[in-house]
This record gives sequence, C-alpha cells and structure tokens, in this order.
Amino acid sequence: MSDRLYLYNKAEIASNEDPCQPFMEWGYEFPLMLQPLVSSRPRIEENSYNYENDELGLYADAAGGIAALRRLYEFIDKHAEALVDDIPTFQKARQKIFQLLDERARHPWFHLDASSIFYDLSTTLYDKDDELEKVARWYFSQVQKNNDCIQRAIEQDNPDILNECPELAGESWSNSFREMLNFDWYEYGWLVITSMIFDLEEDDDE
Repeated sequence: MSDRLYLYNKAEIASNEDPCQPFMEWGYEFPLMLQPLVSSRPRIEENSYNYENDELGLYADAAGGIAALRRLYEFIDKHAEALVDDIPTFQKARQKIFQLLDERARHPWFHLDASSIFYDLSTTLYDKDDELEKVARWYFSQVQKNNDCIQRAIEQDNPDILNECPELAGESWSNSFREMLNFDWYEYGWLVITSMIFDLEEDDDE
C-alpha cells in the first residue's frame, strides 16, 4: 500500500454513506500550508474510510478551518517579499483556493484520513506494527502543534516563527517554511487541494 493521505469535506463523522466532497489525495505528507484546514475544534474519531482495522481519523470544523487557512494566506500575502518566490502565481493560487472552498466545502466537517501511513510510522516509532492508535494520536498531535505555531506567527506578526513548526524539524526535506511553500509541485497549495477533484475546469487565460 502506498503511503497517502486524504482530505474530505463530509456531512457526518465516521460515516461512509453521507454526502462527501473529496479534495486531496497526496503522497506521504499533509503539506504544511494546508494544515490550518483541520485546526478548528479537532477531534479524533473512527475513520470514515479504510477502517477495517479500526483506524482513527481526524475531524475538524470546516468553517473554522477555512477561516484559519484564510488568515494564513493573508499573512503570507502580507509578508510576500519574505516568503514567496513568485508573488503573482501565489496570489492567483490563493484566489482559486478560496473560490473552490467557497463553492465546494458545503459540509460541516473536514476529515483527514492518514491511515495508510500509520503502518510504516508504527514500525519507525515503536518497532512494531500493532501501535496504530498511538501513531494516529501522535501524528494528529503534530498537526495540531504545526497549527499552533502558525497561529503564533500570525499573532506576533513574525513570519520567522513559521520555521519553528515541527513539520520542518528533524528529517524534513525542507528546512524553512519558505522553501516548502514555494515547492513547484504544490503550486502554493492549489495542486494539492485539488488532487482528488476530477471535474475541475480551469480557464488558462485568467
């Protein structure tokens, strides 16, 4: 099984029969700039999908998460000279991201399903493959710590604090928020958040 994460906008928690809008299917990571989407009133419950072994998933208030993401992108735009390599492309991606969320995130919950990465992490962290609940709670706590760091940077109006996010510590491929933010494959989050939307039409001449 490949290590992938999934982000859904769902009507109900721990259901696979409710109305659902898929957004993200991404390999190995939940990119840092989108993690505020699951920062509002997060709770750990049974996964809606991939739950044969009772894996846990993260749920969070969608409206609050979108507001938190908007605050981050406004903060990045405010400090664009320090954080952004291609400001026009960032601003276009920002506009498209929030237009997409306004149009399609109609349900009350975001659901982050990271179950497929927990088997590898359980071996890495605990040298065994039967510690999936511990791994899930550890992983989701790291997401919350990243969001706490992002919020602190915004409150103190200091983009350097973004480099203190746990996501950028240890063996991360990136050593700075700016490097991660400007990674080509992300397109400032747009390519990530639309990676499981197959009916998206774009006007290339916008």
